[in-house]
Amino acid sequence: MMSLFSKITSFWTTSLRNRILIGIVVFQSILIILFEYGHTLRQQILLDETSMAQVQGLATELALSSSRWIEFSENQALGAVVNAHSNFPDLKYAMVTSPTGEILAHNDSGAIGTFVADGILKSLMKSPPVLQVLRHTDHVLDVAAPIMLQDRHVGWARVGLSRASIIHNLQAMENDGFFFFFVGITLSAFVTYIVSRGPARSLQNMVDIAEGYRTGQKDLRITEDRPDELGVLAASMNSLADTVNRREAELFHQREHLEEVVLERTRDLVKEVRERQSAEEHITLVLNSAIEGIITADPEGNILNYNPAAEKIFGYKEQEVLGKSVGMLMPAETADRHEGYMLNYLNGAESKIIGIGGREVVAKRKNGEEFLMEIAISELKNKNAHFYTGIVRDITKRKEAERKLHDTLETLQLTQDELVQSEKMASLGGLVAGVAHEINTPIGVGVTAASHLQEKTIVVKHMFDDGTLKKGDFKNFIETATQSTDILSTNLQRASDLIKSFKQVAVDQSSEAPRLFNLLEYLDEVLISLHPKLKQTKIKVIVDGDRDLDIESLPGTFAQILTNLVMNSLIHAYEPNDEGCIHIHAEAKEDNVELTYSDDGRGMKEHTVNKVFDPFFTTKRGTGGSGLGMHILYNQTTQTLGGSVKCSSVMGKGTTFNFTFPLKKENQQ
Repeated sequence: MMSLFSKITSFWTTSLRNRILIGIVVFQSILIILFEYGHTLRQQILLDETSMAQVQGLATELALSSSRWIEFSENQALGAVVNAHSNFPDLKYAMVTSPTGEILAHNDSGAIGTFVADGILKSLMKSPPVLQVLRHTDHVLDVAAPIMLQDRHVGWARVGLSRASIIHNLQAMENDGFFFFFVGITLSAFVTYIVSRGPARSLQNMVDIAEGYRTGQKDLRITEDRPDELGVLAASMNSLADTVNRREAELFHQREHLEEVVLERTRDLVKEVRERQSAEEHITLVLNSAIEGIITADPEGNILNYNPAAEKIFGYKEQEVLGKSVGMLMPAETADRHEGYMLNYLNGAESKIIGIGGREVVAKRKNGEEFLMEIAISELKNKNAHFYTGIVRDITKRKEAERKLHDTLETLQLTQDELVQSEKMASLGGLVAGVAHEINTPIGVGVTAASHLQEKTIVVKHMFDDGTLKKGDFKNFIETATQSTDILSTNLQRASDLIKSFKQVAVDQSSEAPRLFNLLEYLDEVLISLHPKLKQTKIKVIVDGDRDLDIESLPGTFAQILTNLVMNSLIHAYEPNDEGCIHIHAEAKEDNVELTYSDDGRGMKEHTVNKVFDPFFTTKRGTGGSGLGMHILYNQTTQTLGGSVKCSSVMGKGTTFNFTFPLKKENQQ
């Protein structure tokens, strides 16, 4: 069996002609089989359809012929009709039944008068009066047609045809098909064999020439005596042989040249290796002399290099760590977290440590001491190498210095807060001094008027007691009393108004709750408290703008801002005895208030303007200025009032502050 299989395999694989022959035969066989199968299938369908049409027509004809005989109960005539149909080719049976199942006529006279016995006919009795296909098998076609009489169902006409002749015809067709199949295959194989003999001999000749050429017979050539494709192939193979001979000669010369090139390249490689060794020695020298710890590790975290600076930081010698995990240089928790970072990074996650600048981590020395370390990790990856380099630095001393610096900054912040508070208290002290000075004048005048009235009253009383009081004297006393009481009332009312105004300003400066007030009227009240300072100068203050402008904000903050601005102008903008004007203008713009404060003093340089709001910046250092006034003003404007302030100034032309505040300040808890 195996020998036969080997022969078949050899027949197929050793000859192109055999493969072509077998391929054509198999292809034609498949085509013939498909054709015969389709032809037989179509004939079978056609015969089935023809037989079904015949049996349905026969049943319908029997039903029509039987209807009038059933009407007259002529069973004998009905039997004659059935027998007349019995001569139809391949008829197995024909019968007429009543709707109840009684056989009225049958080609087998013995069945007449009996009732339905088979299940198919019984089911027919229950079916609607339409043409019914009872059986459609390989052996029989069984059809029943209803017998109708004036739209009344009076019985069934049933006909059965045998399919034996159809099966016989199909079998004959299949036999003919097999015969023609074998004849066609035989002729095809014979013709293919004859046609392929010539090309096969030419191909074999080409194979023999090619084999001889392969064994060294370089002068062999194929005879080009065919006008077809094989002739073209022979010419191409001859040309190919010529080309190969020419290329071999070229290769021989190239090999000699290549040997020279290889020799030269070998010299270059030796030089390159020596240079690389020198570079590696240089890199080693750099690593050993670096003041930062340098550690390299593979993707698994095993240490590859470890310089002397790292030895100094961690306490391990190089021999103790090479080939071991970098986790030995960290506490357990840090090592686990580092291992998780690296695992996620190698799996494609975003880097949290690789390629990121100095990162602070907790490390561990050989003696178990934990310390803060700054590490920067870079990655080198190419087709020849993949490793990570970490540059580490012990930042214990730096952290201690940062802690001390933080403590110092906190102390400075506390000092600044105290200075700010002192500045506020100084402002409040100025307010108190102004209040005392302003109230002193009307109170003094009132005291003088009261003393004068008291003296006149004593004199008039003595005159009245002595009986020397005259009408003229009493009239003079009444006039003096009237003048004194007028002076006393006017100055006491003036003192009362001043106290009320100062009280409101003082309350506003200590209150943090916003209230509704008229802005310009309130600024006038604040300027009253500054009158003692202003009247010592030749500086006028003009307040204009929208006199009906009411805002809901923090009036105390406005008082502090205006006081700061006026005092700043008096100190910095003018020299003693200078004449000048301070202009304050306020108006509403949409939901904001725009307030402009300007003076016509000496102005400031651009450098001073840029630093005017910086804390502790002053041009009067050493003369009492703390440098916090404008800084406090800026914070009150931007943080307390939620507004903004800009300063502009030109030397010799004065300074301007532009403020913007919301009309309504929300009460922040």
